[in-house]
Amino acid sequence: MNKKLISLLAVPALAATIAVALPAGSATANSGTWTCKDGGHTLTTNIYFTQDSVNHTWKYLTYELTGSGTGGKSNWDASFNDGTGERNYHANNQDDLDNDTLYTENFVDFTSKKSRTETWTASAAFDTRGTDNHCSSSLIY
Repeated sequence: MNKKLISLLAVPALAATIAVALPAGSATANSGTWTCKDGGHTLTTNIYFTQDSVNHTWKYLTYELTGSGTGGKSNWDASFNDGTGERNYHANNQDDLDNDTLYTENFVDFTSKKSRTETWTASAAFDTRGTDNHCSSSLIY
């Protein structure tokens, strides 16, 4: 399984890291974690899935925004593309996210072919005094 991390942001202070659990066998539970940072704020997103020899079955994701001074008004957005050119999943949470809270995005399990380039992207706008900090990054399977 080839995995790559892509950072998508026009802010020079962006830093992104990734840690992905390696598959242990047929229909095993796995997770992938990716982060982005800007201006002392961090978005950490985790995707949970199972896989077999052909497919990924996406279960749910969690996300957390950290950093100070947002006052509970930050934004989050996530999307998934299965490599066909169509956006297969999209979710957002606007103007009501607080820092240091783990949020869960539940969705009906959906399956995608491992033979395609599958991309999860998550971004955040940290609602701060003055100009908001933004970051975005992607996890590619």
